Amino acid sequence: MHIYFLKNVKLNRVEIYQTAASLVGSKDLSGLQVVVDFTSSWCGPCRMIAPFFAELANKFTDAIFLRVDVNELKRVALDCAIETLPTFIFLRQGNIVDRVVGARKDLLPKKIELHMRN
Repeated sequence: MHIYFLKNVKLNRVEIYQTAASLVGSKDLSGLQVVVDFTSSWCGPCRMIAPFFAELANKFTDAIFLRVDVNELKRVALDCAIETLPTFIFLRQGNIVDRVVGARKDLLPKKIELHMRN
């Protein structure tokens, strides 16, 4: 499973993207797809979708999956305009290209597939 947990660091979304690239040793950031799960331990829907997110990480091995606890990384949550949990954002070259708000098992894999093609 390739889910990386970002904790106790102060990053913005571009730095998250660069950190994701360094985690997998990528030098070419242009084609890198990063899926970030904004979550919290107190969030019931977040806990419910966590195993599904892990399944997606196992299925889509060309993408990098990150989990961010909004209580620990408030600056990142603010920078990414996170208002509802869970929220999943899709990063390409440090830019947010899409998002899924809520524990949407129906939509999340479709969005990943879409952005893997682009």
